[in-house]
Amino acid sequence: MRYFYFLFAFLFAQNVYAQASEKSADKIIFGSRTYNNEKIKIQKQLDSTNSFPEIVSITTRAIELSLKESDSAFMAAMLQKRGVSNYFNGNYDKAATDYYRTIQIFKNINDLKNLAYTYNELAKLYRKTRDLDLAMENYDKALNIFTSQKDSAGISMILNESGVVYEYKKNYPKALQRYHASLAIATIMNDSVGISYALSFIAGVYTLQEKYSEAINYLKKSLTIRQRLNDPLALSLNYADLGMTSSANKEYTEAKNFFNKSNHIAEALDYKEIQLSNYEELSNIAEKTGDYGNSLKYYKIKTTISDSLYTLDKTKQIQELSTKYQTEKKESQIALQANEIKRKNLIIVTVASILLFSILLGISLYRKRKLQQQALFQKQLIEQQHAATKAVMEAEEHERKRIAQDLHDGVGQMMSAAKMNLSTFENNIHEDDEESKKSLNKIINLVDESCREVRNVSHQMMPNALLKNSLAAALNLFVEQIDTRLVRVHIFTEGVESKIESSIEIVLYRIIQECVNNVLKHAKATDIDITVIKDEKEVSVAIEDNGNGQLTQKMADGDGIGIQTIKARVAYLNGFVEFNSEPGNGSVVSLQIPLNQQL
Repeated sequence: MRYFYFLFAFLFAQNVYAQASEKSADKIIFGSRTYNNEKIKIQKQLDSTNSFPEIVSITTRAIELSLKESDSAFMAAMLQKRGVSNYFNGNYDKAATDYYRTIQIFKNINDLKNLAYTYNELAKLYRKTRDLDLAMENYDKALNIFTSQKDSAGISMILNESGVVYEYKKNYPKALQRYHASLAIATIMNDSVGISYALSFIAGVYTLQEKYSEAINYLKKSLTIRQRLNDPLALSLNYADLGMTSSANKEYTEAKNFFNKSNHIAEALDYKEIQLSNYEELSNIAEKTGDYGNSLKYYKIKTTISDSLYTLDKTKQIQELSTKYQTEKKESQIALQANEIKRKNLIIVTVASILLFSILLGISLYRKRKLQQQALFQKQLIEQQHAATKAVMEAEEHERKRIAQDLHDGVGQMMSAAKMNLSTFENNIHEDDEESKKSLNKIINLVDESCREVRNVSHQMMPNALLKNSLAAALNLFVEQIDTRLVRVHIFTEGVESKIESSIEIVLYRIIQECVNNVLKHAKATDIDITVIKDEKEVSVAIEDNGNGQLTQKMADGDGIGIQTIKARVAYLNGFVEFNSEPGNGSVVSLQIPLNQQL
């Protein structure tokens, strides 16, 4: 089994973090000082630990922080680093989730270099699960990016990583070809780390080909470089590879020494996967040398570390080791048999629990999917209702505009023409015919009044001030046309002196117009206060009168626009409206309309 390629993940995660931090430097400068200090603190914590569970905890907190600050580059770096740590801890599903999220972010911000690194990590995960086609597909994506950017270090890395896939396919010449090409690039670049990787990969192929002397020679060259670099993770992997090769060459004493050195470092790093494999190999060596007691001991340590359930293969191996050990210690037979029975019972209970959990999980997922479908249907229904409301309101405004245009251009012009003809006719009446002149003057006054009424109706249906100027101008013109002998209207506007979105202006004008007209018809008020205030987020409106307090009921029962229609108009704008009235204490209509929202 090969270990050294795991080192790439951790080192490249460091590289991704460093580059992503540079990309978000500008954001930090203009961001809050607290956020900047928190990022510096997180960096120091990550630099001071090699514990993968601790890294997962730190990066999880960092991801939550970056999400609040909308710092995509920093979030991607933390997701990538957490994915690597989850990979080392054997949480492959969590690692894959982190990698795919990282890939999406790097695509969005067009960070090709770090995107290529993440493709490499994802390919490595598929290689671990033996999905070799998917692994090679992601390696090719990474290699294409590095080649397009002429990144020699990245090309060297992918040559090493993808060579392992050819090892798994037992195409050793192709694997060696890639490793030697990577070694040549690293040598030209004088890259000590890259050289040590390539040497270890070449040694791995020689081990598989049972050329143990050549393999050990390459591994020791790699070990010398890594001792000089003082990289604990790389050293742990190198010692493990030396142990594997020595064990395959039946140099068991040397192998045990290398495995123990590897475990000493791996335990300090909390690198559980390499510990599992090392203890498994130590158990095999002890068994081969007849040391069945230590064989069982090492296997139990390996089993304790593992998070997975006992399998039938593991059960068989424990039974075989127990039998051999019992030949040396007969007195422990009864105790071992009792423990075996307990262990089997535990397996039965565990399997039954997992089965029950799976059933419950399936039911839960079914219900969740059903609720999601119901929510989707409800969302579509609301969207259809909003669309219908929008269509009705747009048709209503269009019809108002058409009728106003017809009144102004059609009826208004005809009335003006009639007045002109009457004026001409007046000149033809004899001066002594006073009765005819009086009748004619009455007709002319009636025509004038009709013209004014047509003009008022036209302007109320589609006021020119609202079309040409602002909501404030239209409201002031509307208020000026109200007879002050009937009611005093006080209007205060702020922020609506300039044009805002036409749909909002029209809806607010219609609602205020209708509320005022209803006050005039039903409330018997002497004062009306209208307040319209716009800020960065919303427009707030309040219409208050000192009438009889029965306005709300009158609007609901009368033939005007009605409360439901006002609510529909406000809902169309994603707003909020409230009606308050008490008998004898007047009425208040208040509403808020949010700005910069899709209707």
